[in-house]
Amino acid sequence: VTTRFKTPAASPGMSLLYIGSDTYFVRSSQPTYYIQATNLASIDVTLASLTQETYLSLFGPNSYEIRQNYTPGPAASRNWQAWLNLPANTSQNVGIPLANSLAPGFYHLTLSGPQAMQNGDYSRQKIFLVASDVNLTFKMGSQDALVWAMDLRTDKPVINAPVSIYRGPNIGDPPRST
Repeated sequence: VTTRFKTPAASPGMSLLYIGSDTYFVRSSQPTYYIQATNLASIDVTLASLTQETYLSLFGPNSYEIRQNYTPGPAASRNWQAWLNLPANTSQNVGIPLANSLAPGFYHLTLSGPQAMQNGDYSRQKIFLVASDVNLTFKMGSQDALVWAMDLRTDKPVINAPVSIYRGPNIGDPPRST
């Protein structure tokens, strides 16, 4: 006796790799964002640059709803479709190239899986990006702070760079510079 059964194809979908934050850091010289995708042929990508003031206002006190509902204007956005070559019914980590390079700064990224939307599963993910080729390590004590900056292109310390540390009840309070 042979028993055969067939399971349906996995539902198309995508998810962000968990980073525990609304902000993801990418290298300016190699900007790639990673997702996990299943049964998607392509992903619609929208990338918009943000001013520092806009970024800081979206992460101030009581700004969760504002951040969740934020959509950049079309004039500041670039749109394209990233084509994927995924094996069927297998969840894969996929790197989405965002450009050859990005100017250092703040960005808003929206990813949509069109095939998932056709199946009634609206698969749309939004996240904020910081693009830089400088990696920072930050240590803070009760009276002082240390910032160690490394250039990711040369693997050398960044020497005598201006640093601003934002501290206070409002993230938009004036920085303390050193």
